[in-house]
Amino acid sequence: MTMPLVTFFVLFGWGMLLRRKVGERLWRSLLRIGGTGIPSAALLAAGVQLAAMAGYATALAIGLALVDATGSRWPAVVVTGLAGLVHIPVAAGALPDRREPYADARRILRAAGATPAQARAATRTAGPFAFVGMGLIVGGLLAAFDA
Repeated sequence: MTMPLVTFFVLFGWGMLLRRKVGERLWRSLLRIGGTGIPSAALLAAGVQLAAMAGYATALAIGLALVDATGSRWPAVVVTGLAGLVHIPVAAGALPDRREPYADARRILRAAGATPAQARAATRTAGPFAFVGMGLIVGGLLAAFDA
């Protein structure tokens, strides 16, 4: 029980370190594609979180299938850990912070070129999905270490 949680907190620290860099790069290109509308920013934010969760869930399924094929749990741990390295900076970028809710996430979006209204809509839409994504990571690590 302790190894999955230790792994999650290491991944979470990694995500918090990279969330600004990943968020700015990701949103700079997405804002060019999505245009200047507020609904498009909100839909893109939800889409990014859902795509990251789908990618992680796919990697988890592959890792668990490797457990069946090899008879060892370590392929699942490695695959889900590597997928977590990719997913968690995306999810961490949409989490609310302690001060004003979503202030850091809005700052990241503003630095990428979003208007204040776009940043507000994107963070309020992506925030709940980010929490679900974090739960998916914890559940995936528990499943991988328990396999």
